[in-house]
Amino acid sequence: MTDFLVVVGNGLGADAWFERGLRAAANAGSGAPTFDVRGPRVRAAAWARRNRSGGGTAVDRERWLIASGTWFSDDGTSSGDEAQLLRASKERDPASIGNGLEGFFALAHGDRTTATIVTDPMGCRHVYARAENGIAAAGTSALVLAALDTTALDPVGCQEFLATGVMYEDRTPYAAVRALPPAAVIALDGGTWQLRARTWSIRSLDPETLDANEAVEAFGSAMTAVCRRVARALPRPVAELGAGWDSRILCAFLRKADVGFETTVTGRPDDVDVVLSSRIARRVGLRHHVIPAGAPPDFDEIVGSITLTDGLCDALGFARVHRAHAELSRSFGASLDGSFGEVARGCGWELLGSRPADLASLDAEPIARRHYAADATPLALWSPTERLDPLPHFTALVRRLDAELECGPRSFRLDRLHLRMQMRCRHGRIAGSTDRHWPCLSPLSFRSALEPLLRTRASARRNNRLARAVLARFAPDLARLPLATGGTAMPRTPWNAWRFAPEALRFAKQFLGRPARARTIEESAAERLSLWSDERVHDLLDARRMALGDHVDREALAALVKATRAPSLEPESLFGNLLALELGLRRLKSMRGA
Repeated sequence: MTDFLVVVGNGLGADAWFERGLRAAANAGSGAPTFDVRGPRVRAAAWARRNRSGGGTAVDRERWLIASGTWFSDDGTSSGDEAQLLRASKERDPASIGNGLEGFFALAHGDRTTATIVTDPMGCRHVYARAENGIAAAGTSALVLAALDTTALDPVGCQEFLATGVMYEDRTPYAAVRALPPAAVIALDGGTWQLRARTWSIRSLDPETLDANEAVEAFGSAMTAVCRRVARALPRPVAELGAGWDSRILCAFLRKADVGFETTVTGRPDDVDVVLSSRIARRVGLRHHVIPAGAPPDFDEIVGSITLTDGLCDALGFARVHRAHAELSRSFGASLDGSFGEVARGCGWELLGSRPADLASLDAEPIARRHYAADATPLALWSPTERLDPLPHFTALVRRLDAELECGPRSFRLDRLHLRMQMRCRHGRIAGSTDRHWPCLSPLSFRSALEPLLRTRASARRNNRLARAVLARFAPDLARLPLATGGTAMPRTPWNAWRFAPEALRFAKQFLGRPARARTIEESAAERLSLWSDERVHDLLDARRMALGDHVDREALAALVKATRAPSLEPESLFGNLLALELGLRRLKSMRGA
């Protein structure tokens, strides 16, 4: 099961919301629900994945349960065992059940008068909520919730999305629709939603308590167990394999756990990911599938992918992702990837200087400048009072999130920021959209795998030291094979320095001003400009008739659209983001019957 809608409230208003939600989902391409329960105060519906995989629901005379995504319980049950999870919900309170769950999931359960939502520990399987006039609704589609009643646009969420392709904290494009927090038990009651309990918190961990050897063994044991659990729940998985670290770590533990899997990569024949992953697969005996990059996505592909994204992901970028997953889903049962492996490698720690373990707050402005505001520019679509200046905005956001951790090493604080902003907000929306088509999961995102990493001393993780040690311990054959940088993934010692000569040569060329050939402006803009040759794009992005124009200055919108037709556009992703937002708003009008 991949999508659900729950409406709680009395009277005709609640009935009207639920019926509008069902019609909106049908108009969005989901069809009729496969699960529908209605009581005096609670109405709930669920829709299957596009490839019809998974079950995800259970009901008895008194209670019902809907499971979105893929869940695993500490009692050994997992996706497919919803009837057992429903029985447990009768005997245990929601917080204790949530404490024992991990994976990529969202649960909705209740009876005829009450409903509760449980989100996964990282909050990556997004659930949204809105409430007004004594009615509360929650679901996995922000677009369906927006269609329940009128709502203004959220200028902050829209500007974040256009500038970066991501919306942060609890924002969506719609002012009335908010994303629910991670690791949360949420009660829908009294015409609102209320946070009742937290099922996990990074504050419960003790950072800097595992040395290198302890971390390698703890992480290795956890990942082996996770991969075995995944194999039992998701038959015939295919795992992404590239030229970097994270997919290699995933493959190492899938092999150690004796999981039957194959690997895949997407790209051109001369892409480094394609070349090196093919070499790795041959050397270690993996059956590898190279999916050609192919032609740029056409307008039909982009419109089709909006059914999965609700317009919340870069339209061009996700259309490419969906094309590859649609092909793989014809032969496999689930997709696995190495997302969250960055935590093992100290992602972004170069901004912390030589002492990442110091107890201090983060220096917010350099982090915001490097990771969030790098390519973002102010947009004149909104009035000066609503217009965002990206660097101050993201600096304040980083500072606000960092302040929630009252103490801790800077490395630990940056890890938490990365999990909340990059992994939950960016990765979560892409993975959630993909999971609407077929099961999509990152074993490294499991709480049991992440906790040892977050407790490891910074000195053992920085500069990929822990990743090297893990591969040397559990997959030495993979460690010896080259990375995209030219070196190998083995721990560096004086006796194997010769293996890193290609990497040293590469960095020397960069230092001397001879970087590897970058894509030209024409190559970067090819997909965007090819789409502009389609008259349907001209019609969609005619500023005089754009749905976005109902909320912003149309003259400024016309100027922005004109800029997207030029050979050079900064940032290049602005076009895909604008296309996605406009398609989402157009679909919202259609869902409302406007």
